[in-house]
Amino acid sequence: MTLTKIYKVEDNKVIINLPAEFRNKKKLLITVNDIDDSKNSKLSVLKQAVKDPLFLSDNEIRAEIIEALRFQLGV
Repeated sequence: MTLTKIYKVEDNKVIINLPAEFRNKKKLLITVNDIDDSKNSKLSVLKQAVKDPLFLSDNEIRAEIIEALRFQLGV
């Protein structure tokens, strides 16, 4: 079984509550990857832009925003 989840780092520590499937295991492989926060913040701005009437009034910008959101969300 594989668990993929984003955890917050607090005081250089990460606390992982293991699902029941992992609780009786003697060893686990843990891989740590950092997340590009700038990508997440850009996606957040795109989500806000979708609700902005000024951006939506321009059909070309509207189409680009919708296309970018669909790509990021896998729709």
